[in-house]
Amino acid sequence: MSTPVPDVDRRLRQHGADIDSLYELLQRVETKVDTLTSTVDTLAATVTRATEETNRSLTQLGGRQLQQSTRLDHIEDRVTVVHVERFDALDTKLDAILAQLGSPEPE
Repeated sequence: MSTPVPDVDRRLRQHGADIDSLYELLQRVETKVDTLTSTVDTLAATVTRATEETNRSLTQLGGRQLQQSTRLDHIEDRVTVVHVERFDALDTKLDAILAQLGSPEPE
């Protein structure tokens, strides 16, 4: 019994073609994966840069907020000192006026 050679040859050619098709599909998939990897890498770099810029901005804002808080504390201290000095000066003037008028000092 002999097998027809043309049928075997056809099957071998078909298997060879199937394998070639699989390699072509694999190559296309690898190309798409490489493209996606590049895109993801680019997006990751963009997100990293944006995050770093945001962190820098927040750090700067935090420093500015601290500076403003310090300035406000300084202004508040100066206003308090000015008010105390003014009230002391007014109290002294009132005492002097009352002494001139001969009135007893208020308690």
